[in-house]
Amino acid sequence: MLAYDVKNILALIPEAEPMIKQATVEEDYPIDSKASYLASSLRFTYLTKIAGRQVDYDAYEALEKGARVYNCADELADLTTKIVKAATVSHVPAIDVRAR
Repeated sequence: MLAYDVKNILALIPEAEPMIKQATVEEDYPIDSKASYLASSLRFTYLTKIAGRQVDYDAYEALEKGARVYNCADELADLTTKIVKAATVSHVPAIDVRAR
């Protein structure tokens, strides 16, 4: 997980810090523990819904597998709602899609 993404996620939802500290951050989208799965899912949400970037389909498949293994949809939905809401009300710079 890239430190830049972690920094941006924590800027939006600082309460996720303990969970992210428990997560494996050496891989792009680790799912080796519940904390890693939730952190990876937050990163996926940040990149796709806030940063407007495309994510590799393999990452999506890994997260789908993690969803089945850890069965924490309610917790993930809560975190996802918080990060999207925080990005909406914060001063996250808008992405100029014309520049792509």
